[in-house]
Amino acid sequence: MSDEQPKRRVFCVRNHVSKSSDEHLQCPYCFGKKREVIEGGERQDFCDYNPDNDPVTFGFPEDSSRNARG
Repeated sequence: MSDEQPKRRVFCVRNHVSKSSDEHLQCPYCFGKKREVIEGGERQDFCDYNPDNDPVTFGFPEDSSRNARG
C-alpha cells in the first residue's frame, strides 16, 4: 500500500482539460512551484494564461509530439 496521496486534477484553461498538479508544474504559464498552491489555490494564484492574448501553442506544427503533451 502506498503512502502517497493521489494527486488532485485541476482544470487547465489553456487546454480545456483537467490535469494533475504535476502537469501544471510543467506548464509555461503556471508559475506555482508547489503542488499545494495548484491543488488548493485559485487559478490566478498559479497561472498566467490569458486566453485573449496568449498562444495555446508556440509555433510548432499542430501534429507534433510537443503539442500532444499540452
